[in-house]
Amino acid sequence: MFSNVRNYLNNKDYNINITNNYIYITNYKKINTIEKSKIRITFDSFLLIIDGENMSIDKLLDSEVLFNGKIDKVVFEYK
Repeated sequence: MFSNVRNYLNNKDYNINITNNYIYITNYKKINTIEKSKIRITFDSFLLIIDGENMSIDKLLDSEVLFNGKIDKVVFEYK
């Protein structure tokens, strides 16, 4: 059991979950832009661009963020 907890806490892989009007992201490198209609987030190997309406932050921790709003489009721009 402790091994599972240790693996979870040391996990450096990113995770992006999109459900209804929420997008939950872990292990990002930097949040570049937060606007009502666009969010830009940098990861190690790509830039994530989220287009939508009434976008806002619901929860923000060191390496986790939860956005709320109408999500129209998600784009991955690889470096």
